[in-house]
Amino acid sequence: MSEMSNRMLAFGEIIWDVYPDAEHIGGASFNFCAHFVRMGGLAAMVSGVGDDRLGDAALEKVRGFGISDAYIQRTDKDTGRCMVTLNDKGIPDFHVLTDTAYDNIHLSDETIAQIQKEKFQALYFGTLIQRSSVSRGSLHRLLSRCSFDNIFCDVNIRRGCCTPETLAFCLDHATVLKLNRDEALSIAGERGISGNFETIARTLCHTLPHTRVVIITLDADGSTVYGREEDRCVTVPNPAGTKVVSTVGAGDSYAAAFMYALMAGEGLEHAVQKASRISNFVVANQAAVPDYNAAALLAE
Repeated sequence: MSEMSNRMLAFGEIIWDVYPDAEHIGGASFNFCAHFVRMGGLAAMVSGVGDDRLGDAALEKVRGFGISDAYIQRTDKDTGRCMVTLNDKGIPDFHVLTDTAYDNIHLSDETIAQIQKEKFQALYFGTLIQRSSVSRGSLHRLLSRCSFDNIFCDVNIRRGCCTPETLAFCLDHATVLKLNRDEALSIAGERGISGNFETIARTLCHTLPHTRVVIITLDADGSTVYGREEDRCVTVPNPAGTKVVSTVGAGDSYAAAFMYALMAGEGLEHAVQKASRISNFVVANQAAVPDYNAAALLAE
């Protein structure tokens, strides 16, 4: 990867959503990287795909979006899949397969040394990638050996995605912590924090060991973000009449746009405004990573 600012490393999953009649690539980390590149940054993924048809297709998609595949491993495990079935009313049921390629990420000393040379400014990871001991151990090793100006953690408190241990790891390491409404309320309840979302974000930011920014996304109500350095909370509602076609990828686009702006040295309010603008565009499209020019979209 060439020398330039806003260099992001994501440690995470590549998953194909497999419907009865279609296959769509996804995974929060993949979507995040695709949007980060759309914003103008450089992104590389530490992940795994199988030596199979979907693995070939995944790498083609990764390269097509301009994401570096230098640290994506081919393994003897199947490429990650989420099997989607629809009932007679069209309501989907999701089954995320386990023990897949992204659950078995190994990091050699040579790979870690190369990552150190790349001088990535930020690391992104979530909770799903920590569900297996192999990938979880590699993530821990990466964080113990490499330093990053920012560590962005996107929490997903969902069955099969998160344990108390992985949540604690996220809260202990994140400099930028992203939660949705339910996750914020759950963590606040466990920690005895009461009050509105601004109070929750502020209290978490001042009580967690390394956290400088807490993002709470509020679905149709927009988002609330507290930044410790500016000691302020920014709440941005969604514009009236926002058209929602699909929410898939919206949170990932918000995260990518916010981090790009933050890493570029923009203030908290500008970062939140840009993230909100991009995510509102994404929800109006079917694709998790629709085609767009970020500069043109933000200039409108």
